[in-house]
Amino acid sequence: MSSSGAGVKVHELRAENELRCEVGEKQTLTVRLLSGDGEIFGVEMAAGREYKFMDENLAIFTWYGCKVETLLCAADGTPGVHDDFYTADNTPMVAYVNTHSQLEARRDVAVTTEDCGPRVLVLGSEDSGKSTTARILAAYAARLDRTPMYVDLDLGESGFGGVAGSLVALPIEKCMLNVQEGFSTPLAPLVYFTGATSIKENSKHFQSLVSVLADKVNVRAHKDKASLSSGLIINTPKELASVDPAVVENLVHIVQALAVDVILCMDATGDRIFNKLTSLQGAKELPVSCTIVKLPSSKGLVQRDKMTRDRVRRAQIDTYFNGHRIYRGTKDGLSPHRMDLPLSKLVFVRVGGAQLSSAMRPIGSTEDTTLKLSVVRPSDALKSLVVAVLHPPTDGAGFGQEGTSAASNQGGDDVPPELVSCNVGGFMTIVDIDVEHDTLTVLAPCPTSLDTLPSKYLLIGSVSYID
Repeated sequence: MSSSGAGVKVHELRAENELRCEVGEKQTLTVRLLSGDGEIFGVEMAAGREYKFMDENLAIFTWYGCKVETLLCAADGTPGVHDDFYTADNTPMVAYVNTHSQLEARRDVAVTTEDCGPRVLVLGSEDSGKSTTARILAAYAARLDRTPMYVDLDLGESGFGGVAGSLVALPIEKCMLNVQEGFSTPLAPLVYFTGATSIKENSKHFQSLVSVLADKVNVRAHKDKASLSSGLIINTPKELASVDPAVVENLVHIVQALAVDVILCMDATGDRIFNKLTSLQGAKELPVSCTIVKLPSSKGLVQRDKMTRDRVRRAQIDTYFNGHRIYRGTKDGLSPHRMDLPLSKLVFVRVGGAQLSSAMRPIGSTEDTTLKLSVVRPSDALKSLVVAVLHPPTDGAGFGQEGTSAASNQGGDDVPPELVSCNVGGFMTIVDIDVEHDTLTVLAPCPTSLDTLPSKYLLIGSVSYID
């Protein structure tokens, strides 16, 4: 490695080595491949092209050796110091590419038999590298002209067309691979919104949406032979890497709903969850045909504290409204719009009615309101919350009918019960509420109006965002 200018360094990597870079919150890293081959999280770099990264930890890996130039700058443009950059030869990439090869063999069989390809669930504890592994496997498949469905169930850090609290399904094609973003999203993803960043806030709602998403994914797969044989890559929340019975119930539900036949347990998850899954196969809660494999985690993983996680979550929501950080101020960036909508024409709903203990319920009552939609009266308490604009379950649930005041819907009788299983048309943030003047001020990633919204129903939860 040799220096070639202020803030610029040239790194020479040997075969099967990687350059690990930790980019701070107020730093920008520019990377350029000078010669050889290089990839970032499974996506190939083009020689001579500049790639920019902000507030992100990344690894530049090479199979045959390469020369890479890096430029680290502070927020004011002054050159930074490459203290947190180092080269490593102990990487898990060989294990990942071997796993990919095994999945490819299954896809080849699926093409011949016109059957389902591998449905892979990546399981891992906090900072185990599961999200990165899922991205690498999806990218490797797409590079071979497969079209796997990438399913992101990580409520805490979901992206790719969703915000925190979302379940996302996105078909991956080779043209979508992007070094800086992972996957660009020219196709409209399928998004459902739980309104929570943790499964335990309403596990029944989470399970319900997983089942609905699985049905939609299956319908699409059976209409597209290439998608069917390519299979699924499923990223999961860190909280599923536990042997707690309630957590395991959620995991089993995902496996059954999405017909998972391969579970990859990241090294940091430990032997306990691996042994637990094996025992579930013996108890027939998991199919015996499901392959459970332990995969090594990268030794270069950086443990993140709560403050860092909160910052990453906010940055992901910010990307939804403003576009990726590297495109700010360019023609590829987004220009979010503030606009006023008539408050009385909109209905705020929340999943989960009033929860009563069994002792407080009427004798003989077995009503469970965890999947019941309740109407929320507009107030200042809703400011800064992210709202999901729901697609209507029927044509009559949209704006085709006469608008109804949210306040007059307090009982919730006019809310279609099937709305709880509807997918999302898009997200907005509540900037201000003026009940007296019947005005709702929102921030949206593009201009919109009452007539262009998919429906009048706005689903809220606990996710907030301030621009």
